Amino acid sequence: MSMENVRKEISTVPVAIRAGVFAAAAAGSLAWGAVIGTSPSEAFHLAVVPVLACWALLFRPSLFRQIAPRHLVYFTVLAVAVGGYLLSFARLTSQAPVSWTEIPLALYFLLALHLVVYLIDRAVVALLKLVAREAGSRGRLVPAGLAAVRIVLVAALSAPYLTATFLVHWVKFADVTDPRELAGMEYEPVRFDSSDALSITGWWIPRRKAASDSTVILVGGRCQSKANFLVHAQVLGEAGYHVLMPDLRGSGRSQGHTRSFGSLEGRDVLGALRYLKAVRPSQSRHVFVMGIGEGATAALAAASRDKRIEAVVLDSPCGGADAAVDQLAGLLPGPLDGAFRRASLAVASAALGCDVTSFDAGDMMARLHDRPVLIIQGLDDTVSPPGRAEELCRRGKAFTDSPAGLKPILWRVPLAGYAQSVLLTRFHYGRNVRTLFESVRRDSPELLRLIDPEEF
Repeated sequence: MSMENVRKEISTVPVAIRAGVFAAAAAGSLAWGAVIGTSPSEAFHLAVVPVLACWALLFRPSLFRQIAPRHLVYFTVLAVAVGGYLLSFARLTSQAPVSWTEIPLALYFLLALHLVVYLIDRAVVALLKLVAREAGSRGRLVPAGLAAVRIVLVAALSAPYLTATFLVHWVKFADVTDPRELAGMEYEPVRFDSSDALSITGWWIPRRKAASDSTVILVGGRCQSKANFLVHAQVLGEAGYHVLMPDLRGSGRSQGHTRSFGSLEGRDVLGALRYLKAVRPSQSRHVFVMGIGEGATAALAAASRDKRIEAVVLDSPCGGADAAVDQLAGLLPGPLDGAFRRASLAVASAALGCDVTSFDAGDMMARLHDRPVLIIQGLDDTVSPPGRAEELCRRGKAFTDSPAGLKPILWRVPLAGYAQSVLLTRFHYGRNVRTLFESVRRDSPELLRLIDPEEF
């Protein structure tokens, strides 16, 4: 049956019936997205494609013929570019190859984004037509003036949406590393639930040669394989601790495809803490946490909510979502940066179902006033600039009225880039971290004075 015949057949169906069918299909699509997705953004983007396809079929069947050729070409080019990027990244990073199931998901997600931007464009065109009619202009839009206005409005409305969406979404890469083969470390794959019931996977790496009553939850950075942080696990094992390395939500084999720059990932760390206390109580009499990059933000969030995390190490701490948006907003002139920042953060908050602007690292540091905190910062770090660690330490000291020994300690490491301090200063890195943790195990805060933040 031709599209014209389909259009004629559908047009004979009463509008009320078509509207009812569409409402049922839309509700079903949203319910499907909510069941499969783990965030409002995932649910929305999963539902966009079937909802719009149903709307076009019931009310605008000719739309398929109008948009198919040019949009198909555009999307094909985009799909090839994205597929090429993923395959190239996988070839360069053998420890995190692309998961083939992620490619169709990524393409589906891009299709949903494309349709949303298309709807924004259609809404702008409709608005401009209305304005033109009100102004007395009939027929087509004036090509020169209103076309420019159309481009500006579509860009202004789409930019915050696309920025926020790509910040909180990223493709997942498979973590196929075997710690035994790569680093000679015995391990056990584990699975547990985050505090908000997402399925989280990870590695349990017991201390070799001797027993220990202490475990460190080692939280890596965003979009990185756990293998990148095995050297940290080795140092912790040598210092006398068991290690639990979780895949945060949206990474590895853990559930979800969204990331919140620590706002929600702290719940994954709390899930790891609950798992340790329930399943390995004798090996987690003391629980500490070490976070690297974005993992440092998640570690800070978790420790601020649960005092059973007795000490914290923050290596190359990143900012939250606002810091990521600020980097892009700073490229815009004048007052545009503020408007772009507010709009992008609002969209990100809606996408995640939480207010990312309420994530205050300084306030969280204040809640750690009775626990030791070591902040490690490479002075050549371009991913997490040193100023962020210094500000975090300053705010922590300003908010705490605890004894001097429990105020946060900032250790600056010259020549070290992002997460490289352990590579350049392995001996001192392990000694300082162990001193911090042992001050808790031995109930001896005076040990913290042995940490020399200028020594490397």
